[in-house]
Amino acid sequence: VTATVTLPAALTLNSSQVAGGGSCTAGSGGTLSCTLGSIPVQTSRAVTLNLRASQSGTAAVSILVAAPADAVSVNNSAQVAFGSDPSADLAVTLTASPAAFTTAGSSQVTARVRHLEGDPAGEARLSFELPAGLNVSGVATNNLGCTLSGGTVSCAPRGLAAGASEDVVLTVDSPQTGTRSIRATVAATVGDPVTGNNAAETSLEVSAPPPSGGGGGSVGAGLLLLLSLALGLRFAGRR
Repeated sequence: VTATVTLPAALTLNSSQVAGGGSCTAGSGGTLSCTLGSIPVQTSRAVTLNLRASQSGTAAVSILVAAPADAVSVNNSAQVAFGSDPSADLAVTLTASPAAFTTAGSSQVTARVRHLEGDPAGEARLSFELPAGLNVSGVATNNLGCTLSGGTVSCAPRGLAAGASEDVVLTVDSPQTGTRSIRATVAATVGDPVTGNNAAETSLEVSAPPPSGGGGGSVGAGLLLLLSLALGLRFAGRR
């Protein structure tokens, strides 16, 4: 016995399982071919599909079974409809350039928010967790609604269409040496099917600036010159 499953474009197959040791193979055009093996009379064989919806709405899955000795074919097909709530797969990444700087320098931290898949996210919001000892001196112009006020970065909700990508760049510095970690999180009012990419973190290494030369070479040369003059005068006096 074989079964052919047809999936709509809005549904993606994550995994499949056939009871009794059968298997399913994905084909083109959203079709799935399953081998069910021999099914005795008055018994059944379960096919379990794990599906993911890429957009909200109603999506129908069709299945057609076939066997060489099936005398009644009018009951060989069925259809089931699924309702999916709105969802959006949002992701955020953090990068720092440079990742290591001195207390006299600064770094630019870029947060990139991406809408990977799903329905439009009407109220996507980015937020930052900044450690003590790290100052934000500037927030570049951005489309994520992020502004700087009193040293605090706040971002207003913004709409993101599927496939959209937006950046915001923070300029940071620190008067103290050590390791500082920044964390960014993105969230929306619609559900997110993949929550593992909703937060990102990056570390910054802050060190003391190298000591300056201070003109020590000139002082040494001056002392050497004075010593030479003193020796010259001493020998001249003996003559």
